[in-house]
Amino acid sequence: YEYSAKPSRNVPNYRGMNTMFARLKNLKADSDYYFIIKDSDKTGEQFYFRTAPDKPKAFTFIVGGDTKSSGSALLAGRQSNMITAKLQPLFVIFNGDFTSGDGTSPDGWQRWLDDWFILTTTEDDRLIPVVPVHGNHEDGEKSVLHNLFDLPYHQENTENIYFDVAFGEFFAFLALNSQIETGGSQLEWLEKNLEKYQNHTFTMAGYHKPFFPHTSGKRENNRLYDQWAQLFFTYGLDLSFDADSHMSKTTFPLRPSDEPGS
Repeated sequence: YEYSAKPSRNVPNYRGMNTMFARLKNLKADSDYYFIIKDSDKTGEQFYFRTAPDKPKAFTFIVGGDTKSSGSALLAGRQSNMITAKLQPLFVIFNGDFTSGDGTSPDGWQRWLDDWFILTTTEDDRLIPVVPVHGNHEDGEKSVLHNLFDLPYHQENTENIYFDVAFGEFFAFLALNSQIETGGSQLEWLEKNLEKYQNHTFTMAGYHKPFFPHTSGKRENNRLYDQWAQLFFTYGLDLSFDADSHMSKTTFPLRPSDEPGS
């Protein structure tokens, strides 16, 4: 192997695991990279991942969320993982609620990570990246996605997790956090990045709690609507993704109304 990288961050004994992160830089766009992981005990098997294109090119990605740690929901999540391996998307946006409970169960996280690795890895050993978004079932410790996925945070507070991902000048995704203060600094960050990416071909946003879930089992979130909807419209957001309602729904293009929820 021509290149190597040592772990740049270690999170020991967190949720019953020792987690290490290696940050890879200067990778070529739209390319396959084969790798092995080696530690003091052994060398692992070879896998590969594919980087995103930096120029307009057709690709697929999947958005989902709200898996659980037991019962029929766990089985449904595992079926979804196997479909992911067959479809081979460039990445999966996981829109929150990875496990049951409040996100502090070591067993729940170990089961989720094992399932993801075993069931989404393709037949030719390609790993499918996940883009994580914070949900209410991660509220037991709001820094959990920073510690398990190395997600960035703001204002030197590991609970303030929201971030952006962009491919060249044609695709941008904003991962928002509906479980912390959605106004204030996060709102300022949102407007700054919507303006930054407004000339991209596609700009999208993902967050866990929907504005209006359209199911009686979940309450409406007028606070999110009041703070985010007009900005989405003003800067021409192309798509937004939510979760939490445990249902699939699609809409025609929307614009803010004087009567939210109508």
